[in-house]
Amino acid sequence: MPVIDYPRFVWIDDNPKWQKKQAEHQPVMPVASIEIKAGTEWSPLYIEGVPEDDNGVNFITAIVASLRGETRWTTIWMPPPIIESDPNYNNAEYRFVIRSNGGTFLSTAFTLDSARSNGGLTSIAREPALVTEKIPAGTH
Repeated sequence: MPVIDYPRFVWIDDNPKWQKKQAEHQPVMPVASIEIKAGTEWSPLYIEGVPEDDNGVNFITAIVASLRGETRWTTIWMPPPIIESDPNYNNAEYRFVIRSNGGTFLSTAFTLDSARSNGGLTSIAREPALVTEKIPAGTH
């Protein structure tokens, strides 16, 4: 079980849409990634050329509850060691980006310290974001 103060994000989404035919190739699981803020701009976080997303080993995404057509999800991000040791990363602002059945969900901005001071919880989103900026599609 991960340390409880790892950054995590909770969102309430539509229930997963199960494929009727295997050929539809629509993901059932949400796609999670981390973005980093530089100035006023957000961009995907890359560490040594690799995107920090759930294609790697630093994320856990799970259903917390499902009731009345909605599903409550949580994603935990276990930042790699360089995030802790490099001041450029350690003091940075981050956010979760979740692409799912109900749209794109964004956490509020957080630092590692602010997440820790709140037991890891960064925010809870009840509605998808009105995304006006271009967010690259996931590779799932």
